[in-house]
Amino acid sequence: MSTQIKQTLLGILIGLAGNIIGFLIYGQVLCLLKGIEFNYFIKNMFLETELFRSQIITGSLLVNIIIFYFFMKQKRDSLARGMMIVILLTVIAIVCYYQ
Repeated sequence: MSTQIKQTLLGILIGLAGNIIGFLIYGQVLCLLKGIEFNYFIKNMFLETELFRSQIITGSLLVNIIIFYFFMKQKRDSLARGMMIVILLTVIAIVCYYQ
């Protein structure tokens, strides 16, 4: 397997981790601001409410945007390509959840 493909796959893994980290950060900040528990955030706001789901996924995506920008500035095009794949798939998920 070529180095470029390995770097793209690594970018995809970093993007997936970025989504998870973004979700956790977004959830913690929202819980602190609203004075709710994290379990309530996951169960009631994310899993059961479609309106909040797309907003939460969008907020989680911001971490990937920052990481993508960092990779582009560092001229790490293959990693950025993997990040872009995850970003595009996340945007598709947002559109699907919004409908």
